[in-house]
Amino acid sequence: MVDGKILAEEEERLNYIATQLDLKLIEDYLGVSDELLADYDIDPDTVPDANQWFDISEGIQWFDSLISYIQENPDIVNDKDSLHAELQDFRKVLQEAKNSTTRWHLAMDI
Repeated sequence: MVDGKILAEEEERLNYIATQLDLKLIEDYLGVSDELLADYDIDPDTVPDANQWFDISEGIQWFDSLISYIQENPDIVNDKDSLHAELQDFRKVLQEAKNSTTRWHLAMDI
């Protein structure tokens, strides 16, 4: 599991980059598990795309695109080194899961 704090702090800038690259925005990859919805007694019908999952290769490509853009344009983000490390951590987790049937989404702690 990756912390994701830097990703959250840089959300606006990352969404700007994603728009420039014609990629999905961060929030497009957010998902909420059935277990979390049940834990907080939330009706899944009230959360659009709550239990949406994505193909691993799509996530790897998304993180690779952001990493490359930031390497070429380091001044676009506040903390390039920390963000680069966190994006690499996300990519590594997805790469390790690539040969399984696992799917992924980003999630937030509530």
